[in-house]
Amino acid sequence: MLEAIATYINDRYGSRRGFVNYWRFDLQHRLGAFTPYTRVDWTRVRNLVFVCHGNICRSPLAEVVARQHHGLAAESFGLDCTDGATADPRAVGFAGKLGLDLSRHTARHIQGYQPRAEDLIVVMEPKHI
Repeated sequence: MLEAIATYINDRYGSRRGFVNYWRFDLQHRLGAFTPYTRVDWTRVRNLVFVCHGNICRSPLAEVVARQHHGLAAESFGLDCTDGATADPRAVGFAGKLGLDLSRHTARHIQGYQPRAEDLIVVMEPKHI
């Protein structure tokens, strides 16, 4: 029974820490902590900018989904990454199962990002704000 729960948590949230963070951030969201960040003027948005920690898993996957599944302009950056690093093999494999190609992704550090008025910055966790 405990092994089944651990497998579920790892499959759904990545780790116990991911599980705890999900529910912690969900509670903060329900209490309105992130409301100021949800007011978006969609008429001005022309480019999605996804940001995560290492720019090798979450933000590149979000970028490729936006581009390849939805035809949107998108890019991704990391807060603490090495420019040029390749996508994590697990992310490449997961993307492949969705019919997406992450094989050519190279990480880009957020310091190289030049904000534009038409960008919508999307972070993967509240601490990335």
